[in-house]
Amino acid sequence: MNTKEQFLEETFKVLRENPGIERAEWADAMASCYPKLVKELLGSDRGTLARLEDFWDCEEYTDPVTGISLSIDEWASFFAGNNANWIYDELRLKIQQLTALVP
Repeated sequence: MNTKEQFLEETFKVLRENPGIERAEWADAMASCYPKLVKELLGSDRGTLARLEDFWDCEEYTDPVTGISLSIDEWASFFAGNNANWIYDELRLKIQQLTALVP
């Protein structure tokens, strides 16, 4: 897995664990929780946080189980909804169950 893929996977976890998180909060969380990953991806100069915030609208993450591909902003909006984590977990479970039935 390359740095960008790992970054997007960690981003997805942060979004799920922090329903309603906004762009600046997300950028701060990523910079503080995953400093090495952020540094490898974007460097460590003064503009790093601004470049990190640019990912919010521009980068997409495709969930490997559901195949759903959304921008970071769209995933954040999804997980901000009522029962979103439960709905998402149920969807993943059903897809995994259906996939297991196909030879």
